[in-house]
Amino acid sequence: MRASFAIVVASILASAASAHAQSTVHPPMPDHVLPIRYVERPLTLPQGAFRLDQSLVFDVESTQFVLNAPNALAVGLTDWLEIGVTYTLLRDPGALATLRIAHSDVIDAGIRVQTTVPALTHGDTDLTVSFPIVLRLAHWFRIQTAAIGEFLLGQRMEPTLRFPLQLAVQANRRMFFALQGSASLVDRRFWHGDIGFVFGHTVAATPIRPIGEVRVGADFLLGGSSGLAGFEATVSFSFFATALPTQQVSAPPPR
Repeated sequence: MRASFAIVVASILASAASAHAQSTVHPPMPDHVLPIRYVERPLTLPQGAFRLDQSLVFDVESTQFVLNAPNALAVGLTDWLEIGVTYTLLRDPGALATLRIAHSDVIDAGIRVQTTVPALTHGDTDLTVSFPIVLRLAHWFRIQTAAIGEFLLGQRMEPTLRFPLQLAVQANRRMFFALQGSASLVDRRFWHGDIGFVFGHTVAATPIRPIGEVRVGADFLLGGSSGLAGFEATVSFSFFATALPTQQVSAPPPR
């Protein structure tokens, strides 16, 4: 009798554990969908996805808005290739392409090429080549870094080397906070950089992908004899869209 009772109890506990495991399994994401959670997003946009970035930078020291803040429009041609254009109010427009060459649930690595076309000014064409890396840990932590070389074509100058780093924490499904900064080597002799933070919130989203995102941040510019070269506050907005139909995926029914 005791053995039969033990078998019945064990069966009930096993069934409950199986049902709980099935209820907590994350449903698979559809193909070509950008995750809402910032820390889970890949290096490149999914196929058919668009992103429009608009930024407004305020120089606290001069109490003026910086009109050359970077803005961009990007599209994912495939899950591995993203192209786009950059534009500002006072500077020349540019074009960029990012190729993701390695991908897993934890790491993305790629190569990005960006060039500026002297269409509005009489400046030189510059070329930026970078090797970005994204690490995603435990669905709530993200590390993003890169090695960047900036070349001024047409002039015999040493390239500027830059090494950015961002550490982001996902507070909940729609909000994240990040510490970020960079160090740059100019002409092989002069170091300068910046350090700051950013807070992001996905203000609009479907059940499976983001639509609109707002980011507020601040950066301390480092360099010069005093060590602090300036302070900037930034407000950015990103709009996401897709040209491919997607459907919400539900968890499989319990067996």
